[in-house]
Amino acid sequence: MIRLAADADADVNRSVDYRPGPDTRWQTAETPVVRRVVVGGIGTHRVHRVPLSGLEAGVTFAYRVSRNGRAVFESEARAPRVASQRQWFVE
Repeated sequence: MIRLAADADADVNRSVDYRPGPDTRWQTAETPVVRRVVVGGIGTHRVHRVPLSGLEAGVTFAYRVSRNGRAVFESEARAPRVASQRQWFVE
């Protein structure tokens, strides 16, 4: 799940493409679920949530976000680990 937060309160066409592993092709994610947020003291904004499928637990994947058909952000993230995988915490 990718969460795109703090987007301006405007109607734009957002999409997410992702690559589940280094040797895989780019895939288009499902249509984002949009929630409009109105909170006093902060500007009204929209939060977009995008479920991703086919990710391997604990493995790094690439993703890119497009706005109105133009890529505006690209990065990598790590899929959540399963309970049986070792976890490291740094203080």
